[in-house]
Amino acid sequence: MLLTDARRSNEVAEVVKRSPLWMKLRSLETTSGDFRNRFTQNAATRALGLREVRYYLRASGEGEGKELVKDVTGVTSRVLARDIIALTFAYLDANGKVISASKVEDEYSQLQTVRLKLQYSVKADALEPLSIVTAVSLRPASGTVDFERPDIGFRLSRIMYPLEHPIAVVSRSAADRGVVVGAGTNPRRDPSYAYTFQMEQQFMGATVDNVAFFEDLRGPVAAVLGPERGPLSGSLFVAAAGL
Repeated sequence: MLLTDARRSNEVAEVVKRSPLWMKLRSLETTSGDFRNRFTQNAATRALGLREVRYYLRASGEGEGKELVKDVTGVTSRVLARDIIALTFAYLDANGKVISASKVEDEYSQLQTVRLKLQYSVKADALEPLSIVTAVSLRPASGTVDFERPDIGFRLSRIMYPLEHPIAVVSRSAADRGVVVGAGTNPRRDPSYAYTFQMEQQFMGATVDNVAFFEDLRGPVAAVLGPERGPLSGSLFVAAAGL
């Protein structure tokens, strides 16, 4: 579990005992198991479920590129991409200073951002590899993926069948579910829609129960979740092209 509150206190813990009404937790950040922080109901404390997720490269058996594999505890491993040349992670504190990988576990409370660099090849005869650099903040926040980014060499929307014209996927850090916002078969005529899915399931498992239509919204171009703290928490904001 990850305990967090409105004061931005974070601490990793494990469940020692539980019943339908309560849980007993033990901190994983101290040798004694006692919590470093004081979590109270007045500080809006909440517990987020966590799973260990590993990303690694393995030989694909075809050419020099490797496969990028996502391995989640209790879930079948998945190949996310092929023809990958290099995958590197950098761990940063609140000031943007790099924390060495060997110290991340000891200095977890200082860890604020994980920066990822992925190098890949689109063509076998390409002179220089292409790369994507992105960062993930450990603070509660929503993330957005643009399905139509042309600079990465392909468009994600083309592999999202049977979803119609997906334009963005949004989710919270450590959330169980995400939301895909789509433009409909004909963006000028058909209503937009939102499709919710479990984060560890494939998009292909969509059913009609997962879809909500926005009858008055045409041509969506972007989506984002509202701030976690405040009256807009839990809201989904969609920007449209004004067709």
